Amino acid sequence: MSQPQDVMMEDRKQLLDSIRGQRVLIPNLRPLFSSWGNQINPNYQKLIPVVNQKLESLVQNEKRLKKLKTADFALFASSWWPTAQFNELQIVTFLAIWLFLWDDELDEPTGVHSDNFQAAQAYRKETLEFIRRSLGIGLETTSPIANPIFKSFSNAAGQLLTVYNRSKKLLVMGSLEHSLISTTILGGLRVIEGYVRFAVDTGKRICGLDHDTLPTASDPITDSFRVIGNQLRVSYTIEQRQMVFEELKYYIHTTQTEQEIKLSGRIPSVKEYWKARMGTSAVGVCEAVVEYAHKIRASRDVTHDPLMKALCDETNIIVVIANDMLSLKKEIALGCIDSLVPLYCAQLGSIQAAIDAAYTDLLASVDRFESAAEELLSLGSTSTMSKAELQIFVRGCRECWSLHREIWFRIREPGKRKLLPPAMNIYESRSTRERTRMENETRG
Repeated sequence: MSQPQDVMMEDRKQLLDSIRGQRVLIPNLRPLFSSWGNQINPNYQKLIPVVNQKLESLVQNEKRLKKLKTADFALFASSWWPTAQFNELQIVTFLAIWLFLWDDELDEPTGVHSDNFQAAQAYRKETLEFIRRSLGIGLETTSPIANPIFKSFSNAAGQLLTVYNRSKKLLVMGSLEHSLISTTILGGLRVIEGYVRFAVDTGKRICGLDHDTLPTASDPITDSFRVIGNQLRVSYTIEQRQMVFEELKYYIHTTQTEQEIKLSGRIPSVKEYWKARMGTSAVGVCEAVVEYAHKIRASRDVTHDPLMKALCDETNIIVVIANDMLSLKKEIALGCIDSLVPLYCAQLGSIQAAIDAAYTDLLASVDRFESAAEELLSLGSTSTMSKAELQIFVRGCRECWSLHREIWFRIREPGKRKLLPPAMNIYESRSTRERTRMENETRG
């Protein structure tokens, strides 16, 4: 039998009160990632006005807009994808913006659907359908011809051949004046033009490339995925687009689980937290565009390749744990206990024990990541990626935790745990020297 909501809310308050005012030591995480790179894309400065323009088109509240600009999405994307060319860098940045703004509608206190689960479900449903159609999923042909656009040119090619043969025959026979021949050819080409236009339009519809057939979404944030979908349709194979769709579907589904827990008022278990967090972190979505950022068209098989799956899962776990540890001070100040360390505290009875447990988990995850990466690069993958492409993908996973900043800054209000662009150092991890100093002060 479940507890009344007021009792569960009181449990949350008690946990929060037990953590507030406590002094904890956060291990220095820098050495863990010292070899993981800290490059910034040379297009960073060029990207800033593009990001600001995108935010201005989607956010009307001036205060919120200012905070989002300060968060520096351009730096976030330039750190995660330091070698991407400018066009690809724009699109992955737009994806990051879309993820954060879309979720705000569900999870922000001022979000349109934050307190209305049924409305949120309708929002999720519309979004998934819009994403599916944007990516051209379910619209592809079953024709044995690899590219449906080529197939749609068959009639045009036949007409062109007919006109060519007829013109050639007339020239050989010499039965028509030069002007008449020209007129015949030009007339034939006008016919061909109609067939070509029809063929292109048909092929685009078959491939899901017909932008005009996708209606405007009811929400401008949802609709802003359109430009992302357009670019991925052009650059990605159907298998790669399907992978992106599945990751976004998982992300959206786990926001449902997260919202249900939040609205119930209960404290989730660590197991429940991880079940939702592996999706709501959106790390899987960002991993799904690593190939796009590096112009790789080979697809990877996460479902049937245990090494690739392990690599992606450990990347997610590392980012989540490190983020939750380093943002603890900010989370508690905002009254939020829905992250890993407070939930460990509820289980272990001590906030320092919770920090230590999270750090132990982080060390183990880094080791598992390195083992999976080493084995994947030495043995290869069941995917169609070459060894060079696998190396790029592994590097892309490492770059998701970029150490050119002390932490990932998160501009969210209470309850927000998604990774946001680094912009300021809000909670320094303690160096060994400071740990010693604080321990001496405690003993004194």
